[in-house]
Amino acid sequence: MEIDENAPGNKSQQEVTRTTDNETGHDPRRDEPEVPLPADDEAPLEEDMSDVDANNSVSSEHP
Repeated sequence: MEIDENAPGNKSQQEVTRTTDNETGHDPRRDEPEVPLPADDEAPLEEDMSDVDANNSVSSEHP
């Protein structure tokens, strides 16, 4: 299938999609530069995995 680059819809969207490689027109590089996230010093070192343990015990009985 050939795409007519001069079709009215393509002409009106060229400014938006010029730097993208897809048809959605979203170019994350065009937004703001990526800002690194701050370190989360209050994050727990170990997570509560009780729900996973419960699921694994049931899954092993009923594959």
